[in-house]
Amino acid sequence: MHEIVTVQFGDFANYTGSHFWNLQDECAGAGHEHGTAGEVDENILHQEACDSRGLVSWTPRLLILAARDSFAGGSLTGAPQACADSQAEAHGQAWSGRTQLHQAEQVKRSHFNELLDEDTDTADARDLESSGVSTAAQASRDSLLEEAAGRLNHPRAVKFWTDFTQVLLHPRAVVPLPGIWHGASTFEGFTQGSDILTREDREDFLDRARSLAEACDSPQGLQLLVEDLGGFGGLVADILSELRDSTATDTVLLFALRGSSHGPARSTLQGSAQTAWQLNEALSLAYLSSEASVMTPMAAPRDAASLPGLHWDPDQAFHTSALCAAALDSITHPFRTAPSPASPSAGPMTMAELMQLLIVGPAANLAAVCGLMPVPDLQIDSQSQEMDTRSSNICHTGRAQAPPMASWTPGLRPACHDVLSESAVLRGPACGGLPASSKSAEDFLQTMSSDDGSRCPRQSFISTVGVNIPLPFPGIFNSRLLSTSDGAPGFANALAAGDLSALSGGSRPQCCSKMSYSMVTRWCASRAFMPYISEITMRMPGMSGGYLGRSILRSWNCGEDVVLESQEKLYELADAYRRISTDPYSSAQLPANASVSTSALAFRPTTARVAQGCPWQ
Repeated sequence: MHEIVTVQFGDFANYTGSHFWNLQDECAGAGHEHGTAGEVDENILHQEACDSRGLVSWTPRLLILAARDSFAGGSLTGAPQACADSQAEAHGQAWSGRTQLHQAEQVKRSHFNELLDEDTDTADARDLESSGVSTAAQASRDSLLEEAAGRLNHPRAVKFWTDFTQVLLHPRAVVPLPGIWHGASTFEGFTQGSDILTREDREDFLDRARSLAEACDSPQGLQLLVEDLGGFGGLVADILSELRDSTATDTVLLFALRGSSHGPARSTLQGSAQTAWQLNEALSLAYLSSEASVMTPMAAPRDAASLPGLHWDPDQAFHTSALCAAALDSITHPFRTAPSPASPSAGPMTMAELMQLLIVGPAANLAAVCGLMPVPDLQIDSQSQEMDTRSSNICHTGRAQAPPMASWTPGLRPACHDVLSESAVLRGPACGGLPASSKSAEDFLQTMSSDDGSRCPRQSFISTVGVNIPLPFPGIFNSRLLSTSDGAPGFANALAAGDLSALSGGSRPQCCSKMSYSMVTRWCASRAFMPYISEITMRMPGMSGGYLGRSILRSWNCGEDVVLESQEKLYELADAYRRISTDPYSSAQLPANASVSTSALAFRPTTARVAQGCPWQ
């Protein structure tokens, strides 16, 4: 077992995290229902928790740092309210004079959460009393819950990340930040988060992280979800070194998550807002990339045409965070895969192996994400299909034409261009509504990965199981492109021969329960980062030295020493990618078959997974 500890920092990171954990919960539930539970090791991301009644449940191995009022009243876990009560008691003891308590009205929870709690309480009572519940009553509750989940799709229906969280959290999972409130302008600057934690708060947070790590048998690393363009980014830069020491891990995957007000919409910013955004981006890139093992900037694609099978609002955090969570779920899926009994070395992938793949040189540790969801049916060869239909229920195809992929990495378009190394994941590929064969799936991945002509170390992963859609997931899918969770095709003829024009219409389902989608992602190291980093590096001195930049930095309490240090870090990062681009031993020079390998969850090939031949390894 190789456990992972996850920590979330910031509102948009918690939006993304809620969708991510909902996807894990749905995967576990569908796995037990359809007999595929053994394909994913739930112990990697989850832990056992026992409540006061002795009931055992599975909770994410997770810490959440959030503004004090960014969750719906804190009643989801009880931790925020307990924290508030303890602080009020502490203030009362420290002050001997007269005290007066002013308490804001508790934020009302979403109807979906209320029904979910009622359903959980009923299930607990049923377990304790060993009494059955009629099928009709259960169906009625399910219908009410589905209706409540559908209401979350209405504009401005979701106000907090807890409104659509369907998983149980540990009572000590949520850490509310003192003095920071949802949407506060005083926490919009990167350096404003550096000293936000008091000594007591810092020790409490590190103690919680240490407890999570000590409960692991063999922890493999930290997974950080960070809203980096603001105070939470500075908080992570300030505390990450201590977090490493407390959890005794050197492996840190950092996902810099940016909502609609950050990366995708930056072209609409003007004046001081644009300067503030650029300063935050430069400081985040300088400090977080130097602290993390691998840093992956992520934002939902802004261009709706890049994902023609979806209908989403780029200005709704509920939608954009769902897209980020879907990509995050896909690229990290190999970490959660259980080993094959027949071949334990095939299938799963650890964080350390990913580091070996994506870190392409000293200090060159940025990674990009691109992908496509849902994946069109793989192109069908009619003669092969006719023969295979008589002999098997598995559809074999020739090489499929790869459609263009959308970029989840702000600033890089296309993100997966001039690739140095990559991890490619294909989940739920289908052909004519049937599971695609291993050969056709591998050909599809190979075609996608070779579009730019790069020859590089490549780790491929294929799973025939689609991604099950959680109940509170936004209704962004074209209904014709979904399949039911029992495998019935819902999109067999929607994209004949990869024709994307069929996606211009189609209904927009309010709720996609008991449905699944297919997805392909590429997580790669790329030379495309070089012009992106160079632009930020060259822009930083003039921007920070100008009147507007100095005023903004002064309001963030950002000193001259921090600015100079960030410029030095940016120069080092730019130089690292400049050396890679001129390295005659770069991965582009490797033979085509020297480092390409495949691991498939369903097919379990015996080929080696770890790329070889990289001069920096």
